[in-house]
Amino acid sequence: MGQQVSKFGIQFRHDYFLFDKETTPVNHGSYGAVPKPVFEEYQKLLLEDLTFPDKFALGLPPRVEHNLKLIAKVVNTSHENLAFVPNATSGVNDVLRSFPFVKGDAILATNIIYDACKNTIDYVVERYHLKLEIVELKFPASDADVLAKFEGKLSKGNIKLCFFDLVCSGPGIKFPYKEITKLCKKYNVISCIDGAHSIGMLPIDLEELQADFYITNLHKWLYCPRGCALLYVNPKFHKDIEPFPISHTYKGAKFYEKFLFVASNNYVSYLVVESALKFIDETCGGLENIRSYCNGLRKDAIEMFTKEMGLKVLENEEETISTFMFNVFVDLKGKRLEYFKKNVSPEFFVEIRDFVYDILIDGKHTYIQFGIYDEKLFVRFSCQIYNELSEYKLTYEWFTDALDQFFKSKSL
Repeated sequence: MGQQVSKFGIQFRHDYFLFDKETTPVNHGSYGAVPKPVFEEYQKLLLEDLTFPDKFALGLPPRVEHNLKLIAKVVNTSHENLAFVPNATSGVNDVLRSFPFVKGDAILATNIIYDACKNTIDYVVERYHLKLEIVELKFPASDADVLAKFEGKLSKGNIKLCFFDLVCSGPGIKFPYKEITKLCKKYNVISCIDGAHSIGMLPIDLEELQADFYITNLHKWLYCPRGCALLYVNPKFHKDIEPFPISHTYKGAKFYEKFLFVASNNYVSYLVVESALKFIDETCGGLENIRSYCNGLRKDAIEMFTKEMGLKVLENEEETISTFMFNVFVDLKGKRLEYFKKNVSPEFFVEIRDFVYDILIDGKHTYIQFGIYDEKLFVRFSCQIYNELSEYKLTYEWFTDALDQFFKSKSL
C-alpha cells in the first residue's frame, strides 16, 4: 500500500478525475466516477479488443479470472465463489431467476427496496406462484428496532429467502446487515444481500459474513467504469445459479467459470479492476485512507447542515444510518408545504424532478439526487475524495433556488 500522493479535494478531482472543471459532482452514489489512469487503461484494452478481436476474445477468460482473484482478496473469499456481472440488478436477476423456488415459497423484502429489485421479485413471485412478505420500516429507526422488525417476520418459519439492502439507495440508509444475516441463519432462511452501495465504502469480509448471496457494484465506490459488478454465491448454491443469458457453459463448468465469458459483449470493465485497485493503493493510500476522508467529510457536512443551517438530517440516535451518503430534509414552510403534502405522488415527484433537473444540469453543471420519503422532500448527498465541504452548501443553495422557481411557477 502506497502513500497518498496529494491532498484530497477539488484539486485532486482536477488532477485525477475526468469531470469538466465547471462541474460540481455531489452525486457519486448514482454513477460513480472513473479516475484518469483507470480510463487510460480502459481505452488501451478496448483498442486491443477492437484491433484484433479474435486474439482478445480467445485470451479473455484467464484475464477475467486474474481480476476476479484480485477482487476476491478485497472481500476475503475464494474467487471461485465470485463472478463479474454488468451491474447489481443483473446479479440480482441471476440469483432470483435461477434459484429453485417451489410453489408456495415466501420471499421477505422491505418497503424501501430498490425499484428494480422489487420488480424482479414481483416477477418471480408471479411466475412461480410464490408469496411475498414485507418488512415495514420507518427511519430514523435504531438498529435494534430494524432487527426486531426482521425477526418478527423471520421467526414465523414460513420465509424461504430474505432479500435486504446493505445500504439502501433512496434515501441512503445503512442496514445492520451483519446482524440480519445472522438472524437468517438462526431461522434457516436464505440471505440475499443487495450490496450495490458497499464495496469500497465499507469493509466487506464475506468469509466472516457468511451470507448466501451478495451483490455489489464496482463502479459506485471502487472507481471502476460502469458495467462492472460482483456476484458472490455461497458454495452450497453454486450448482443452482446460472448467468443470464444461459450460454456456452451451462453444464460441466464450475460456478465462476460460467461467468468468465457469457456471450459476445464488452468485457473491458472487468479487466480494469486491477487498475482501479492500483489507483486506490498507490494514489489514494488505500481504502482506509479513502474511508477516513469521506466519513470525516460526511460528519462535517452533517454538522454544517444541522448546526449552521438549521436543517434536519435523516439519522438515528446511534448515528449508524449514514455512510459516504447522507440525507437532508428540505425545509418547506407555509403554503408551499401545504401544496407539497396535498400533491405528494410519483407523478408530482417526476414533475419537480424534471423542472429542477433542467436548471441544475444545464445552468449549474451539477445534480443532487433527491426524493420523497415519509411525505417529506429530501436530498441525498455523496461524499468522495474529490469533494470539499463548501460544495455541499453551494449545491444545496442551487437546489433550493431551483425549487423556489418551481413553486413560483405554481404561484406559491
